[in-house]
Amino acid sequence: METRDQNETVDRKELEQAAEESFDQASDDIKEELEGKLVVAFIGNVSSGKGSLINAIFGEEVASVHPIAGWTTEVQLFPVPEVPNLVIADTPGLEDVSEVISEKTRAFQENCDMFVYLVNGAVGCTKPDHRAYGTLVGTRNPVAAVVNKADTIRGTGEQMAEFISRTRGQLGAEGKAFFVVAADPDPDKYPKPIGIDPVVDWLLRTAKEEGKGLLMAKAIRDKRQAASMMIGASTAAAGLAGALPIPGSDYITLTAIQTSMLLQLSSIYGVTISKDTVVQFITQVLTSGAGRQIFRLGIQGLKALGWLGGPFTEGLVVVLASAIAASITYGLGWAWVTYLESDLELPIEDIVGAFSQAYKARSEGNEMPSA
Repeated sequence: METRDQNETVDRKELEQAAEESFDQASDDIKEELEGKLVVAFIGNVSSGKGSLINAIFGEEVASVHPIAGWTTEVQLFPVPEVPNLVIADTPGLEDVSEVISEKTRAFQENCDMFVYLVNGAVGCTKPDHRAYGTLVGTRNPVAAVVNKADTIRGTGEQMAEFISRTRGQLGAEGKAFFVVAADPDPDKYPKPIGIDPVVDWLLRTAKEEGKGLLMAKAIRDKRQAASMMIGASTAAAGLAGALPIPGSDYITLTAIQTSMLLQLSSIYGVTISKDTVVQFITQVLTSGAGRQIFRLGIQGLKALGWLGGPFTEGLVVVLASAIAASITYGLGWAWVTYLESDLELPIEDIVGAFSQAYKARSEGNEMPSA
């Protein structure tokens, strides 16, 4: 009993030190990323439902924000509330789009990070749609094509699929990002927007590739979907770190990833978190009850099996280390989301339970629900 208590004390001290040392650097990195700027342009005819799609993705508040000065008289720029460095560029119609994307207004193209082009599903692709979309693709910035008002498309399932396929071909979007949604369907038939999640996923992935993933995640209306992306990225990073055969570095590397993940998730939910809260959360979850058992079996067990020599082959140890490090990080991420959603009032027993549930789900190849 005495030896086990000593080992657990060492675990906790090392975890606390690693989390404390990681916190300041992670905070600085997040602050720097949030100081960047991200501009997303929604382009399409006035009847294509741009406002409805913007509100479905970012929230109703965006539509009520007073626009700021744009690069041309045709473009309105709407800063997303609480994320003013993410700006939505809204063009009023295709006639104006033709002017906006002309030679004399290249500033519009150059100042946008990504484009979302909308086609009215009740009408289908028109020649101006084809021309405007093609011009946007030619900018080499990321472009997603969205057929909106899908609930207005009539016919059998086969006929609807044929219409969508033909629209995609007419637009010139084969092999490119293409989505079908109903951002503002009849509420008597559909309680919420249809097909929005894949569009949000595209925005999150694309922004992340541009080094601005946290800006987009913080602005997304569905916080759980945004959190899911952040947890997934951190889980993948932890898996890579866990596979590195570096004895004694597991606390430092993994805890740095996990600390950064918790701060990113806090930023997404708009919650200011102290260093003490993060340190206590990590140490309490990983040294209490089921968390302690998982952590000791995973990290300490792998040291005995492979990192410090053991009967297992190097390849098997790498696979085991990667899987366990990833699952622990995944469990911590979703336990933290549960804690944030409880307004930081969930007792430690329930937090550890949430961690165990997420850890088990990830270990069995399942994913936690993002919404």
